[in-house]
Amino acid sequence: MVALAAEELDGCAANITMGASDAATGTFYSEQLHGFRGWSENDWAGAAARLRERGWLDADGRLTELGDSGRRRVEERTDRLASGPAEALGEAGCERLETLMAGLCDRIVAGGGFPFPNPMGLSISQAVAR
Repeated sequence: MVALAAEELDGCAANITMGASDAATGTFYSEQLHGFRGWSENDWAGAAARLRERGWLDADGRLTELGDSGRRRVEERTDRLASGPAEALGEAGCERLETLMAGLCDRIVAGGGFPFPNPMGLSISQAVAR
């Protein structure tokens, strides 16, 4: 939330920018996120209009250079703020946590709780136990 607030993005706008962030690679996730996250048509259209007014989205719903740099700041700040637990666990602790969580992750994926494709670029083989 801190990273989003710093860029003046609400949850709906954050989902739109996340979905549009892979447009340059030919992958466009906004509509998939819209359905998965359950935002209303009015919420989605309003957030998209605000992002266009700010110069973050073009008329086709793709991120502009301004939107792309803002989205990168959100991701970089999020990574920086979230790194503490992984650093505290260290490599061995992170590997142990991954082992402990594997079964739960498998069940979430099998139950449809994680969409594929997704804006994180996570493949199904990355999401299930090895």
